[in-house]
Parts: sequence; C-alpha cells; structure tokens
Amino acid sequence: MRSKSLALVNRILWTALLLALPITSFPAIAMLFGGSNVAPLSLLFLIPLVFTFLLPHIFKNKSLPVQSIPLLLFFLAALLSTALAWFRQTPSFQEACFLRNNVEGLLTLGTGIVFYLVAALIIDNEAELKRTLKWINIAGIIILTVSLMQALSWLFWRSYPEFLWRLQGLVSVKRTLFIRRSTGLAMEPSWLAHQLNMLFLPLWLAFTVNGQSIYRWRLAKRFTAENLFVMAGFAVLFSTLSRIGWITAGLLAAFAALPLLKQWVFAVSQRSSKHKALPQSLVWMLLIAGGIALVLAFARIAAHIDPKMRAIFNFEIIRRAGLMGWLSRLSLAERFMYWAVGYEVFLLYPILGAGLGSIGFYFPAFVPSFGFGLPEIYEVIGLNAGLTNAKNFWTRLLGETGILGFAIFISWLFQFAQDARYLYKQGGSSFGKTMGLFGGLTLLAFLLEGFSLDTFGLPYYWISFGLSTVAWRCFAADQADQMQKA
Repeated sequence: MRSKSLALVNRILWTALLLALPITSFPAIAMLFGGSNVAPLSLLFLIPLVFTFLLPHIFKNKSLPVQSIPLLLFFLAALLSTALAWFRQTPSFQEACFLRNNVEGLLTLGTGIVFYLVAALIIDNEAELKRTLKWINIAGIIILTVSLMQALSWLFWRSYPEFLWRLQGLVSVKRTLFIRRSTGLAMEPSWLAHQLNMLFLPLWLAFTVNGQSIYRWRLAKRFTAENLFVMAGFAVLFSTLSRIGWITAGLLAAFAALPLLKQWVFAVSQRSSKHKALPQSLVWMLLIAGGIALVLAFARIAAHIDPKMRAIFNFEIIRRAGLMGWLSRLSLAERFMYWAVGYEVFLLYPILGAGLGSIGFYFPAFVPSFGFGLPEIYEVIGLNAGLTNAKNFWTRLLGETGILGFAIFISWLFQFAQDARYLYKQGGSSFGKTMGLFGGLTLLAFLLEGFSLDTFGLPYYWISFGLSTVAWRCFAADQADQMQKA
C-alpha cells in the first residue's frame, strides 16, 4: 500500500513538473537562488522527485541508463576543471564572487542532469510514455494560447491588455512584455523560441510527418491534433522574432520533410515525361533553388517586420564599415564578442578549461577591440551590468571545460544520434519510428540553439533527451521479448 501511495505521489509530481514547463523564470524560485533568471517552475516539483523517486530508484536498482554514463563523466570533468580553477590566477570582475559563480555553474549542470535522469527513469513502458506526451501537449497548449493572445493583441491593438501584463508579472522575473514580440510565459521571446524548438516542435513535427497521433479524434476526419499544434507552433515561433529560433525551426521543418521530399522527387522524375524520365539530380537542383528563393523571400519579409533585420540586404554597409559593422547593424556583433571571449579562454586553458562560471571574469581582458564601440559591451564592462557569460553553449563548453569536457559531452550527443537513428530505422512500430525522428530533430535543434543560449538549467532539452532514452529502452525491451518468444 505504501509503495502504491508513493507511486501516486510521484506520478502527480511528474505531471505537475510537465504542466509547469511553460514558466522559465518563476520569481519565487529566482529569489531562492539569489536572483538567477534561470528559475523554471518545474524545479519546484523536481526537488521532491529526487527524494521520493530518483534516489530510492538508484539505491534499489543500483543502475542507471547506459546513455547517462558520458553525462556523469562530463560532470566529473566539469568538477575537476572548476576545482583546478582555484589554483590559477583568475582575474576579478567588479563585485562578482568567483566561488558563487562556480557553485551556480555546478548546481545548474547538476539540475539539468537530474531533469534528464528523472525523465529517463520515471517512465516504464510505452503506455506511460504516451501519457507523458499528452501532458506535454497540454503544456504546449498553454504556451500556444498565451502566446497567440499576445501576438493577436499586438497585431490588432498595438498594445497588450492589462490581464496579460499581470500574468507576466506573476510568472516572470522581468515582469514585462516585449513590443511586437510574443513571450508566452517565458522570461523573454528567445526563451519561448527555445521552448518550442527544443521540445514541442520536434515532437509535433515527428508525429505530423509520420502521419501518427496519440489521439483518436480527427478534425474533419483528416487533421490530427499534432497537425494543428505544429501549425500554431510555427506561427507562435514566428511571432517571437527570434532569429536563431527562425533558423532552427526552418531547418527542423526541412529535415523532417526530407523523407517526404525524397519520395516526391522520385515520383516527379518518373512521371516527368512519357519518353524519358527527368534526372533526379535536376529535380533536386530545382527544389534547392526554390528553397533558396523561399529563404530570401522570408528574409525580405522579416526585414520589414523586425528593425534589426533591415540592414540584411544592405551590402553597402559591408563595403564602408566592414563585416563587423554590418553585423553590428543587425545586432549580431555583440554575440560575436561574447563568443570570441569564450574561445580566447579556451586557448588559454585548452585541456581542462577555466572552470564552470569562469568565462565572464576574463571578459574585459579578451573582448575584441571592436566590442568597446558597442553600447551593450560598454554597459557590461563599464556600467556594472553584472558578470556576463559566453552566450554560446559550444564556446562555453570549450572555455569552461576544455577539450576534455567538450569531447565527453559530444560523445553523449553522438550516443543519442545513434539511438535515434536506430529507432527510426529499426523501430518497428510507427510510434517507435516517430520517437526516433523526434530524437533526431531534438538533437538538430540543440546543435543550433546552442549558438544562442548557454545554460544547463532550462529543462527542455534534458527532458527531450530523457524521452528519447525511454523510447529506446522500450524498443529494446520489446526486441528482447520477441527474441525470447522466438
């Protein structure tokens, strides 16, 4: 009876964690962690799950998913890098505390790993996995509803109603909405784009492309819920005006549609002429040309909507001000400054890195000279704006954990790529194939989103990778059962 009651508590906590996914920076949790912006509401339900589920599970079964081994090795490498940083001459930066940033870096990494382990272990079978996906869809509906209300309010009235301002004040540390840009329940538009690209859009795209659904009903006997979700999801993502979000979503759509495009190209080449089939290479060239034209048209439209993009086709700026001047007009030069600092720190400590949370201390010493003319960089250095970071997951890995940590983390991602490919090719059931595609899309999104966000603390990619591990384990169990029956 006690075990059943505990299982019910764990299921309630897990469901609450999933429903809390839309909120990225809950004020009460942010205050608890010293004002950190990365304070997802899901953390409130993750902490008790550690004691009611994760630790008892590990002690009882004395095992972890095989996919978690590189991840745990990466944590040890990050811990070693951070410990060795105390034996180096690290520069000071304003009033920033070196110890606090080290501890915060390790805590956020540990939090992410726990998100992954809970997601990978709390689901036992395919039925529970589908139930989890339904709760994730409900969280997605919450995101879509709030975001569409914001987008439509701005579209028709150029303002937001008072209840949306109050709602944002309740769920976000910034307590503000952005002009022309949807925020959802996240702290800022780019974080909303991150939510969609790292969990919801890959999931809905995978089901849509494979013609699957976890629901029985159809709209007009044709459209599944995932079809509707993915269309609304792309509309919301467009309204975020997040450039890396746009690029990621576009490549996700292209990658997901690739199998369908292959079939279409083959069919067109075979039916193209009564006498001679049109070469498939020519069909592909025409298709690629059409895709490039579509991208250019989208960029032109975006330039009229987003002021930051209006210099995108003004190549005269490159001639007069150079490449960095052009990027500055696009508000991208600042990003390159952060990335450059992370890379310079990596060159300083190439093997083990400078330790988690350390890159910001080297910022004044390594920022390129062009950066001192940018208002954002001047604000960081001269106006006590607080310790910055690499703003790029990959340069952060290199700068803070070196080649050792970077290689271990990449090996973890490579394992997921292998599992996703195996599921997609050998998944047997349509659901298994769909989850394989979901894993591949998640990995692609993570590779691209890493150029925008560098935090370990947001739960979306950790949960996506955890669900991929569950799908792989369920399929492996089915294969073992079939072999025993044979």
